[in-house]
Amino acid sequence: MGQATQQELNVEKFIFMVCIFVLFLKVLLTNFRQGKATTMANNRIPEDYEAFGGKLRQKHEVTDYHKLDETRWKRQVMNDLENIPIALIVFLISFSVNNNSASVITNDVCIITFTVARIIYTIAFAYALQPWRTLFWFIAIAATVASGINGIVEAAKII
Repeated sequence: MGQATQQELNVEKFIFMVCIFVLFLKVLLTNFRQGKATTMANNRIPEDYEAFGGKLRQKHEVTDYHKLDETRWKRQVMNDLENIPIALIVFLISFSVNNNSASVITNDVCIITFTVARIIYTIAFAYALQPWRTLFWFIAIAATVASGINGIVEAAKII
């Protein structure tokens, strides 16, 4: 495959924008769900309860399930914060040095794979599905590594 055409680069920009926006929505929904879990565990900070006239405080007994659910969702949020931003940096820098069609396609496949894997990872985490959670975490990491290697190879061609 030869030099990447402007059309291929435009398609790559579109794919990147869609994937990044989907990841943003995934993180946003995960954060909302984590907030619900914190509310159900009666574990919000005092000013949250005061701001809404005490309506956030739950009228039920807080059980071990509520505490575990809160922990599970907080860990998902932390995992997103630990993995998604740095992966997007790798993808975007790799994107910035793409020189040929094969590199563009490789990067597109990597970011799509990463996005799908992170969504499935979140679902698997939410439902305590092992080994699927670990498998999809690993797939997302592998996609990031592949994009990084792709970027290094392409960057080496331009120095």
